[in-house]
Amino acid sequence: MIMPDESAEQLARSRRRWVLLACLLAIFMSAIEATIVGTAMPAIVAQLGDVALLGWVFSAYLVAQAVAIPFYGRLADVRGRGLAFTSGVLIFLAGSILCGFARSLPQLIAFRILQGLGAGAIMPVAMTIVGDIYKGAERGRVQGALSSVWGIAAVIGPLLGVLIVNTTGWPLVFWLNLPVGVAALALLAMFFHEPSAASTSSTKGSAKGASFVTLLRNPIMIAGNLGSFAIGAAMMGVIVFMPIWVQGVDGAGTTAAAWGLATLSVVWPVASTVAGRLLDRLGNRRIAFAGGTALTLGCALLAFLSAESSLVWLLAGSALTGAGLGMCNTTYVVAVQASASQQTRARATASVSFSRILGSGLGAAALGTILNVSIEHHLPGVTDPVERLMDYSRKATLAPADLAAIASGVSAALHQVFIAASLFGLAAFAVGWLFPRKVQHTR
Repeated sequence: MIMPDESAEQLARSRRRWVLLACLLAIFMSAIEATIVGTAMPAIVAQLGDVALLGWVFSAYLVAQAVAIPFYGRLADVRGRGLAFTSGVLIFLAGSILCGFARSLPQLIAFRILQGLGAGAIMPVAMTIVGDIYKGAERGRVQGALSSVWGIAAVIGPLLGVLIVNTTGWPLVFWLNLPVGVAALALLAMFFHEPSAASTSSTKGSAKGASFVTLLRNPIMIAGNLGSFAIGAAMMGVIVFMPIWVQGVDGAGTTAAAWGLATLSVVWPVASTVAGRLLDRLGNRRIAFAGGTALTLGCALLAFLSAESSLVWLLAGSALTGAGLGMCNTTYVVAVQASASQQTRARATASVSFSRILGSGLGAAALGTILNVSIEHHLPGVTDPVERLMDYSRKATLAPADLAAIASGVSAALHQVFIAASLFGLAAFAVGWLFPRKVQHTR
């Protein structure tokens, strides 16, 4: 016989699972956007033209997303998670629909900005909702599961993009978001119940009075944001520059580069899930140290790549990097959420997402500068050395001695990039000292 209390608890668990599914769908929709659009871009440019503006299709989206994240964090704390989540998803879906109707690349860029403004709500607010409804050890396990969505999206996105472009045409790449987003909104509306306005009036007042500066007085908040910035920068060092080494210097082709990135993408969610399950037992400090160590070693292995290195060496570096990113990301999110109050948790979570995106942007710029300066040092007077290596038609015209000299110079420059990336990994390791040995989870 089921007692009333047991029946109520079963109902509560069922609702939490449906809300979790809504958050997973929304995060998947946002996560797959980058990979699936990237696959479709050749077909889009072939139809719309203006290839010189290609980079802005991605940059405009990311900048708009970064700008919107703090706004939605505050909105979720002051006006409620449901309003912030729904607003963001609706704006994202409106941008997605318009992107499919774009008739020029400038139009597509404008609609991508709208998409990005909506995307700024999805990840931080979804993680906040999950942080609200799951407590203690459960929170770590579930946040780790949320991170696994990124790995799944990284694998499925390119395959799905190719299938759509080859069968129905590129607009469906954007319109595919519509059923996923509507399902997420419907599930949230049916199963997510926030406290009534009367019971939260006092908490809204305290939420309005708490600024990001106030939140950053908390050492765990400082650790989570500094660590997120560091892993964002290290991540770009691998994702952006490893394919250049594999395809340009080593000449292994796109397949080997794809294997390296796929290994990182698969190991990341696995490490996130494992870290989430171990957090309550081992504590944030130990997992942060383990993640920082793995990230540093992974980038260091890539820094010692040579022409004689096997594919196993490359995959080992990618796997360690992915493991470090997964462990660190889950640790930072869970620790920050646990240290924040119910009234400030959305802004605390949003700050971690913002710091990671900021680290990715600034890190890519800094590492790109290191590459260019180092190439100027090793290959003075040589024009477009990276382009010569990456373009197989131009590469075939080089004399063997010139090819060897350019490959050696670019290789030396990329080693400097990976060493700098490993220093960001060391920063993530050092951040671990700011965490207490055991963080008490909020209720």
